[in-house]
Amino acid sequence: MTLLLLLDHGTLHIVVSDSGTTVEHRHHEVAPDEHGRGTGIVSYLAESTEVHQTRGGREVRACLRFRA
Repeated sequence: MTLLLLLDHGTLHIVVSDSGTTVEHRHHEVAPDEHGRGTGIVSYLAESTEVHQTRGGREVRACLRFRA
């Protein structure tokens, strides 16, 4: 997994790359309250989110604006 953080004029750009796929798979042996909330939390807090399939796996981007 690779994490890139870039602060640019009041916007935090977050890019996470991994070898996963864009399709989220639910694990039946894991309770729903124990898995899978991270993407939903980021989507709620972020100005924008994107998920892209790359040659090496998946890339998730989020932008969060803030006031100093």
